[in-house]
Amino acid sequence: MRRVVVFSRTSRIHLRVLATLDGLVKDSAAVGLMEGRRQLKLVETGCYEVHQSVEVKLRDGRSQLQDRLAGYVIVQELPNWLPRVRLDGRGDWSMRGWFDDNYLPYRRPAAMAPWPRPKSPLLQPHRGHN
Repeated sequence: MRRVVVFSRTSRIHLRVLATLDGLVKDSAAVGLMEGRRQLKLVETGCYEVHQSVEVKLRDGRSQLQDRLAGYVIVQELPNWLPRVRLDGRGDWSMRGWFDDNYLPYRRPAAMAPWPRPKSPLLQPHRGHN
């Protein structure tokens, strides 16, 4: 898997998941270099990179092991703080947090581009018929 996203409902569960992953970071760092080794590295709070050791053939016939980025583990709380969006005219509505905060469907790591703003096919420019 390239990305695993873990959503937590409460702060207590969130902190427990982070503590478990921080323990895995320490444990995986202690494993010696060998083909297929996976190492978890903390990138930023709630975001971990998974690196895998792979064998790379060199031009002179020898080979060496190199760590390659295999994926991410992302931990975040469920976005129950987001305001409800009602576009049907009943009550106030706000799109705050829904698209511009890089949070949905999950927070993307800083190394990746933020989520693009959704586009509607109904807003495409009209093409005339010839």
